[in-house]
Amino acid sequence: MYLGEQDAIVFYKSWLRLLEFTNQRYQINPGLTEMVNAKMLNPQEVLQIRNKLWEDETLVEEYLQQYGKAMTMREFELIKSWKNKLLGKFILLKHLKKYSVLMHEEMGGKLYGVMGISNPIEDMFPPARLPIYIDAVLMPFEGKIIYDSLLLPYNIHFGSGIKRGLNEDYRNIKERYGIITTLL
Repeated sequence: MYLGEQDAIVFYKSWLRLLEFTNQRYQINPGLTEMVNAKMLNPQEVLQIRNKLWEDETLVEEYLQQYGKAMTMREFELIKSWKNKLLGKFILLKHLKKYSVLMHEEMGGKLYGVMGISNPIEDMFPPARLPIYIDAVLMPFEGKIIYDSLLLPYNIHFGSGIKRGLNEDYRNIKERYGIITTLL
């Protein structure tokens, strides 16, 4: 499952403008401008800017104060909600009908139901490759959970014993706490 086309457009427009603001503020890649209008972006360049954004907790609020009046209420509320992000290392365990399930390495191993943005996460990581250890930033999107456009897999392979243990953890955590589907 993934966001609809119009929701994906709203996400990318809002997200890329926030990244442009971060890039301009810190001059991470001065040659990278007009990210919103770019046909292709180098994920490594985006990663550097994204990391700087999440290092500085004040940037989202600063951006909203500076540009909030020029945004729609929807864009403003969406970006404001990103203060409730969750970053870290996760294990992508399963693809279900409504979302993919990621287990946080920390946070008590909680399970999160995460939707793709313009394509299902399953398209990037087919079921045969699961589980996969990834670095991600989960973000709210109007009552759902998405990611910040970058899912970074580690080159780690799990043996059959670990896979069984992860499946058991999944069942136990799901039974005990359920799957979290919102970050608000």
